[in-house]
Amino acid sequence: MFCKCSCEKIQYVDSYDLVNGKTKQCRQCSDTEAGLKKKYSHEQYLKRLVEIGSNVKVKEGCFYKGNGIKLTHVCTVCGGDWKVKPNVVLNGSTMCLKCSHSANESLMAIALKQLFKHYYPKTEWECDLGFRGKFGGVSPYDIYVPELNLVVECQSQYHDDSEHRELDLMKRRYALDKGYLYKEIDHRNISVLEAIQQFFPELNEVPDYVDLTKNVTRSWSLERAQELLNKGFSYKDVSEAVNTRKQSIASAVMKRQLVMPVGYIPRNKREWSLEEAQKLLNEERYTYSKISEILGKGCTTDAISMAVTQGLLIRAKYKAKRIIRNPRRQRIAIVQLNLDGEIVNRYEGISFIQGFGRGAVSNACKGKGKCKDVTRKHEYMGYQWYYEDDDN
Repeated sequence: MFCKCSCEKIQYVDSYDLVNGKTKQCRQCSDTEAGLKKKYSHEQYLKRLVEIGSNVKVKEGCFYKGNGIKLTHVCTVCGGDWKVKPNVVLNGSTMCLKCSHSANESLMAIALKQLFKHYYPKTEWECDLGFRGKFGGVSPYDIYVPELNLVVECQSQYHDDSEHRELDLMKRRYALDKGYLYKEIDHRNISVLEAIQQFFPELNEVPDYVDLTKNVTRSWSLERAQELLNKGFSYKDVSEAVNTRKQSIASAVMKRQLVMPVGYIPRNKREWSLEEAQKLLNEERYTYSKISEILGKGCTTDAISMAVTQGLLIRAKYKAKRIIRNPRRQRIAIVQLNLDGEIVNRYEGISFIQGFGRGAVSNACKGKGKCKDVTRKHEYMGYQWYYEDDDN
């Protein structure tokens, strides 16, 4: 039977449930009432934070209004504040954004990376040694020490599922096949100091210069590398300047952490002159092949074509090669009109048209457009197209 709730909402209710008091209100009102019963007061929420041992507290001047309403919290570890829903904090997210980012790396990994970097300056963090996963993705190693030819992987509960175990096995085999010394350490089995002593037995405590809150995902500066790339330095020059390997720069470019500037060509890579090539192109009688023969010095047709594509060279209006090969061929000028019959543009030939399908333009000029209306056969892309010498 249909009944009306106190909120004026009508819904279907089983008569047995209604008679026996099992249904007293609609579903929406029932959920609202249940939520109000579970809602904390501000003091109860503060008490609950203490009970779960949270590292955060409510910022002074802010008050709890509900589990689903964002509230500004303060981290007791770093002092940073951020807005988050109370139910997220109560469900176990007890770290601020900054601290949770640092926690992605175990304390053991953070300490070892800084120690290896201190004793061996060429040490790289999150180093790409050429290993690729099943689908071709980059999978870097945690620590690579070139002076010792050593690779260190720091494991955690993140690596317990079958997919990551298989990936770790592939990485281990790859490193051993390449001749690296390979070492795996699980931070759940040993303390930070015990992990340090496996590589540096002379240390009896964690050194003061080790900052366990430091972000150690990369040992070189992306900003500095991007600045050098913008100036035209090669991968080799950039890698030497930021103290890393050339492969690490290439990997960062592939992962779009570094952006290649438009028209990028490394310094001292081109032996031939762009100015001389442009002069020859401007004469409109030399093909790419002929220009490459004249310039020599490693200049190829592909190099000229690439320079034109990158905007370093401006291509001539037409190729002389085509005119020589087809001396009898004549261009037919094309006129572009709007639908009102006003001239919009004039082209010397079909090859000068950009942004439109040349085949479709040619058909429209011939009155063979795809429009079903016979009177509109010259229309294409909202314009009318005619040959200039057309009597129509």
